Amino acid sequence: MPISIVRGDAEVLRGVTAFLRQLADLRDAAIADFAAAAKMRVLEPGASFCDQGQTVHELGYVQSGIVRYFVTLPDGNEATKDFSFVGGFTLSFGSAVMQRPGALMLGP
Repeated sequence: MPISIVRGDAEVLRGVTAFLRQLADLRDAAIADFAAAAKMRVLEPGASFCDQGQTVHELGYVQSGIVRYFVTLPDGNEATKDFSFVGGFTLSFGSAVMQRPGALMLGP
């Protein structure tokens, strides 16, 4: 599964790996694999991390800003379902875990 660090740098990656070590007893090799798979990217306002109906298998870490989970309704309006905040992770669960198109859009 590709890993995206949303709006990040090497310092953030060190913070994320330290956080993961608090959650589980991870071997150095597992942390090295995680760091090697991570890629940094910035989501600009209006950009999406995951589009509704898209099959995405990425895990994101929010360094700054807020990621909004929302759905576009048949009438074109948007309904917000949830948020990911600074220091949290973001993921389209249905897409990544259940291997099906995501029901929600994720974006700043």
